[in-house]
Amino acid sequence: MMAQDTTTNTIRENAAGPRKASGDSESVEQHSLQDQIVAGCAARIQEGQPI
Repeated sequence: MMAQDTTTNTIRENAAGPRKASGDSESVEQHSLQDQIVAGCAARIQEGQPI
């Protein structure tokens, strides 16, 4: 259950922030929400936990 809580919290935190940010000489972009969910599901499967 801990992995699910961590994954859920991470997705919520990422969704609350901007997808892209840029400054004078830098730019940052997160993985899409879909990619994050797929990665979280894959991690749970590898751990033998239900999705």
